Amino acid sequence: MRGSLLEMVQRAFSLVSDDLPKGFVLPEGELQAGSNGLPDRVLREALVNSMIHRTFRVNQPIQIIRYGNRIEISNPGFSLKPEEHLGIPGSVARNPIIATIFHETNLAETKGSGIRTMRTLMEKAQMLPPTFESSHELNQFTIRLLLHHFLREEDIKWLGQFNTFNLNEQQKCALFFIREVGAIDNPTYRQLNGVEMIKVRTDLHDMKEKKIITQKGKSKAIYYVPGEELIKLLPVQEEDNSLTNQLPDETNQLPDETNQLPDETNQLPDELKEKLTQLKYRNKKEDTNNVILALCEWNPLTLSQIAGIMNRTGEKHLLYNYITPLRKQGKLEYTIPEMPNHPKQAYRTVNK
Repeated sequence: MRGSLLEMVQRAFSLVSDDLPKGFVLPEGELQAGSNGLPDRVLREALVNSMIHRTFRVNQPIQIIRYGNRIEISNPGFSLKPEEHLGIPGSVARNPIIATIFHETNLAETKGSGIRTMRTLMEKAQMLPPTFESSHELNQFTIRLLLHHFLREEDIKWLGQFNTFNLNEQQKCALFFIREVGAIDNPTYRQLNGVEMIKVRTDLHDMKEKKIITQKGKSKAIYYVPGEELIKLLPVQEEDNSLTNQLPDETNQLPDETNQLPDETNQLPDELKEKLTQLKYRNKKEDTNNVILALCEWNPLTLSQIAGIMNRTGEKHLLYNYITPLRKQGKLEYTIPEMPNHPKQAYRTVNK
């Protein structure tokens, strides 16, 4: 889309809103139904935020990507706020004149209150709060809006099984996130609940002591997966063949059998087999990059799977010299971008 910023807000809003599922709720005894779904003000605030805080020093557009379970809005320009303050109310404007225009036309919330408003509206709509990611390497800022409603009747009943643990509201929200995504880390917990890091550590330590979650990883790569108490109460899910390739993250120390490749991974197309064969005789970085992109285009793969297919023993070397640069160049992407350190993180090729 091209045009004035004020015009683009409404055009983009209409385009995205029309694509979202619509529904309504008619409470018992009420005559007027209420809407059910992503609040309009949240979507509009996210779009306006991307326009206010984008950088015009690079020739790169704002991107709005619609996934099955979320919407991602990315703008060029990393956040001017420190990473540890992402998701906390307050604003540092990159374009103060543009920000003033949006505020004075009531298209944006009062300066510094947009994130608070988004979180409040998502909570009232019984949806998970927005999460944020800022990347200096990619010079990009992303807002993610999860579309899942987590306070359905069956969800409330499920949550009631944890009453004996005396969890606070933030910990309950984390339970839903872990149930849906499979794991959680400190930055994700902070963004979901809008709390300081000391509160994050206290809450997660309490859940760990109660054996609701188990800590994995080391240092900055620490994350938490369901503990024995949570595992007892998780719904039994049928095996999803589409996720067979999402094996645990490369930073974890896991049993050898978890890093074995699924049967279908050994059934590479002849073209990929030929590229792997040629790579044995030509080991230029460009050739290796092309093979990695071809593999991840064929199927999302973890670092361990890529290393196994390419017969590479040095996973860290492969990660730092090939995978990470390709991801920073926008050629590879995470399969679970909401949580980069997710234990089932994998990579797929970005098709442009």
